[in-house]
Amino acid sequence: MLFGGDYSNPDLGKSMRSVAERNALQIAGTKVGAQIPCGPVSEKLAQGLLKAVRSNSRGADGGESNFVSSCQRQFTAKQCQCIADTGRVAIPDIHRRMYHRSIIKEMIQRNPLLGFTVGIACGVSNY
Repeated sequence: MLFGGDYSNPDLGKSMRSVAERNALQIAGTKVGAQIPCGPVSEKLAQGLLKAVRSNSRGADGGESNFVSSCQRQFTAKQCQCIADTGRVAIPDIHRRMYHRSIIKEMIQRNPLLGFTVGIACGVSNY
């Protein structure tokens, strides 16, 4: 969020717009959340949000995402899950895509700091 999803875009305006949009969404979400009192309504809302987040990280059948299953031809399941979870910052629909090495490049181009996470936490330096 801090650097947006288009950090490396040479068009500074587009890059800054991405940063502003993501920060505005974070602030708006925090303010709305603070207005909802604890109780059945907030619990139902939290369950809905959790369901939405989980549905975007799994396959249509509830199993592994397209990215993770197709990535396992190249890396371990743990590495693939790590890459996908890291990449969601820059590519929100990464779990719905099929693995291709260009996706890692796209991720790093959008936010170079993700390259450190992919290399260190996921153990992937050659993709």
